[in-house]
Amino acid sequence: MNIFEKRNQLAEINAEWYNYKNNLYPGFVTSSREESVPEDIPVFSFHNISSEDLIQKLNYLVTNGYDTVNSDEYIYLNGKSNGNRLVMLTFDDGLLSLWTVVFPLLRAYQMKAVAFVLPGEIDQMELSETDPEQPERDSLLCSWRQLEAMTEVVDIQSHSLYHWLIFDSSRVSCFFTPQIRSNFQKIDWPIPHRLGKDRPQRDIGLGAPIYTTNSRLSGSLRVFESEEVAGALTSWVDKKGGEDFFASRNWESELKREYARLAGEAALETETPDQRLKSVTNCFNSSKEILDNRLGKEVRGFCFPFGIGSPEAEKMALEAGYSAVYYGVRPSYDESEAVPLDGLRRVTRLKDDYLYRLPGNGRKSLMRILYEKAERRIANLLYGKGKIR
Repeated sequence: MNIFEKRNQLAEINAEWYNYKNNLYPGFVTSSREESVPEDIPVFSFHNISSEDLIQKLNYLVTNGYDTVNSDEYIYLNGKSNGNRLVMLTFDDGLLSLWTVVFPLLRAYQMKAVAFVLPGEIDQMELSETDPEQPERDSLLCSWRQLEAMTEVVDIQSHSLYHWLIFDSSRVSCFFTPQIRSNFQKIDWPIPHRLGKDRPQRDIGLGAPIYTTNSRLSGSLRVFESEEVAGALTSWVDKKGGEDFFASRNWESELKREYARLAGEAALETETPDQRLKSVTNCFNSSKEILDNRLGKEVRGFCFPFGIGSPEAEKMALEAGYSAVYYGVRPSYDESEAVPLDGLRRVTRLKDDYLYRLPGNGRKSLMRILYEKAERRIANLLYGKGKIR
């Protein structure tokens, strides 16, 4: 997995088509006939949010008689609609738009939603705002004060401690460029490991190698980058002009040659299974402890970052005190590996585009929705414009 590679846009399109061909979407999405009420409460996930787009979707729900539920209500109903027009709206990452766009509109429409937030990222953001060595805000996330003010409308749940990408092999996938720095939020960058410690502030220099990546909760063992090689490569890029170096037509081939010279045949160190277990356990336990204490309630929902989890991670989530884990259209692992876990519910989610497949006036065709999604991603691939999710 490498979210920074342009071909990832095509992978997203292929995934959508795979889900359609393999009948992984619920019936109301794929059926040409309009059902009265879906049996299972549809759960929609939002990432890129604009006021205009959200207003249109909320209008669609109101016009067609839909009501919203939070995570506790969803669990209480066992995910079943019982003949009522119910949906759950979920928003990932705790971006500032949750406060500036989503919260005011939900109040105006008298609706509710669930937000999966990253307490470690919030703490890091607030630390950087008071740290004289890091005066600039690292990412556009909601503050604790804003989250606390929204709780009557927005049900805050866990999205893990960090939005954590690790390196899982020694193969260089790409290099850290000005384009990555400007086009991706800092929470999407890998967390470096230096001097035996993780660096959630993500102080990555231009030209640093980015190896193949995976989620911290994927079950993969982490491969630690070479601090010496990354530092030397960053210094080399700086001497070559820093950001201006990447305007050269041959910057990538030059950077690959310099990396090969610096790295040689040296192998990268891999963490032990015990190190991985300790790190992953901390993601579950610390995120829940921080949220419980900050919000004054028991947080019971956990949404896997990047939609990537594992049967082992689910077991750890249950042991940490969560009663529901959230994915994408399906769990990210082979479902034949799934282990029944009493007290833990697996919740799958649809991207917000499919809200327009709910029965009602103004319902869009599936082909139109898929075409619009592909158009956005291709525009991003070719021109760096548009939203990809």
